Amino acid sequence: MAAIVVTRIQNNFLPLDKSSPQRLSMALWPTGGNPGDGAKAQAVLLGSPDFVVYGTTDTNTAGSTAIDLTAQGVTFPDGTQRVIYAVAHIADNDGQGLVESKSIVDGGATPIVVTDSADADPLVSGLGGTPTLVLSVSTANVILTAVGISAVPCRWVIDVYIGDALPLAYHS
Repeated sequence: MAAIVVTRIQNNFLPLDKSSPQRLSMALWPTGGNPGDGAKAQAVLLGSPDFVVYGTTDTNTAGSTAIDLTAQGVTFPDGTQRVIYAVAHIADNDGQGLVESKSIVDGGATPIVVTDSADADPLVSGLGGTPTLVLSVSTANVILTAVGISAVPCRWVIDVYIGDALPLAYHS
């Protein structure tokens, strides 16, 4: 069986990089374009995650894709960098936990995960092991992987926050 079976992905991501005033304008006056962009802009301005992934893991500890960010419309333009922050709320039959991951991704035809700092001290209480989140690149797709624990199946809710694509150009 797969390590994670995703049952639903809630997508609040706005694929266009907009300034905060533009996002506010989209949230308050959602005219033209995609009708769902107004609701997405409202969610982002209120601090909601860009994606929420709901799923379960079995006892197979092999990592598997929780969400393919590239397939969901997140771009990684050349000469830019994005911060990806993920928080997983995990529960099994008698315990619960919280695992965090913060990564920096350099954009390009094949993005590069510069840092992937998994939570060194996850908050787990009663879980039969320590689940993890890993951000990686496969071909040209940026993928968040969930790794379960071998003791029992777990339920996951993963909040994923996508930072703006910031240019890396040096200006004197």
